[in-house]
Amino acid sequence: MWKNETDKPLLEKYTGTFNVCVPKKVAFHEFVDVDNNDQLKGGFSVAIFCLALQELPFKIQPIFKPPEIEDYTEIVQKLDGKNCNAVAADITITSNRTKYADFTIPYMGSELYMLVPAIENWGIETLFKPFTMKLWFAIIISCIIIGIAIEFLEYREKNPIFYHAPFFQKLFMIIWFPISEVFFQKGEIINKCSKVVLVTWLTVIFIVIQIYTASLSTWLTVNQLQPKVPKVYGKVGYQSGSYVVDFIHANLPDSEAIALSSLDDYKNALKKGKVDAICDEVPYIDIFLAKYGDTYKKFGPVADEPGLAFVSLSLSHFISVSLFVDTKLEK
Repeated sequence: MWKNETDKPLLEKYTGTFNVCVPKKVAFHEFVDVDNNDQLKGGFSVAIFCLALQELPFKIQPIFKPPEIEDYTEIVQKLDGKNCNAVAADITITSNRTKYADFTIPYMGSELYMLVPAIENWGIETLFKPFTMKLWFAIIISCIIIGIAIEFLEYREKNPIFYHAPFFQKLFMIIWFPISEVFFQKGEIINKCSKVVLVTWLTVIFIVIQIYTASLSTWLTVNQLQPKVPKVYGKVGYQSGSYVVDFIHANLPDSEAIALSSLDDYKNALKKGKVDAICDEVPYIDIFLAKYGDTYKKFGPVADEPGLAFVSLSLSHFISVSLFVDTKLEK
């Protein structure tokens, strides 16, 4: 694919240096990290961009420099091919941005999610959730049947606990006796067959209790926290400089969009109730949850987006092929 002789003049055109813009971000330095001295420190997006350049059929030396503006849409609009030939950052592909420059294929998905506080989703009914209603019914019926069997066998042996008891007490003992043997070890058994039945019952109950305990622990661990979805989105936060503000205005016209700049802003806005929810792309929300996931949850996606990609006036096709080749090699 790269060895087509007709491509030689085109390949020679791109050999040399290449000005690449790397936006200076206030937060989420995991993607692009530029220090206060405008020196590039690294970042996931930059690493993917450099890896793609290594797969190109010609040698090119990128010169990374931060632009004077931070808004991604403005950066794309002002690409001139002189001061900046490409943008290596976490830029989402949008229809508006594609009017000004070419994008590569996405290197990461970017669905929109809502970030909200988490609430404990359990109460007294939680104790019954490890088993289905049919299983609870089967356990109760089995307990009654065992009680009837023991009542019948002990009555034949004239066990005073059962033989001289009034009818209502006998009826109560049918249900209570198997349970009392499990938890309180009360009552005296005379008939040997009753002892066999009771031992079998205690073995089954022991297994059931072990399964119940394990299921309850698993259920509490997995489902203890659930997202607190607001009924009304009065105020919705978004990452400052993100296109998400346009999504909020278009889909939540009655909501006030609040710009947030950092992870701490996200946390404080949700904790103090300054916003009802935060709308952002899933990579940024996952970074937030990796740090504060104990008290916050995401739900969605509320919208699907093409993904994060790189921008270039001339090399988008080559870099896209490089990204495609890297993906195939990884698989």
